[in-house]
Amino acid sequence: MIGKVLGAYLGAKWTNAPAVVQKYLGLALAPQAGVAIGLSLVAEKVLPGTGTVLRNIVLGSTVIYELIGPVIAKQALVMAGEIPSDRQ
Repeated sequence: MIGKVLGAYLGAKWTNAPAVVQKYLGLALAPQAGVAIGLSLVAEKVLPGTGTVLRNIVLGSTVIYELIGPVIAKQALVMAGEIPSDRQ
């Protein structure tokens, strides 16, 4: 997650994206894990033994990200001013 947030920030900064994009894009990407699952399946075949451990770690973290990711993404969009807050 740290790599995703930092990478999104640096990429947005490098392309001179608006400050709000630089600040919140990484958090909005929290629930995106489909590619990681596919890569873990490839790693399992290429790296016997180690690949299975890697796949289990990726699948475990994916479950966590998919549970909390949408909440984090929504909060990032609220903080960025892109959607209204539920609180009145």
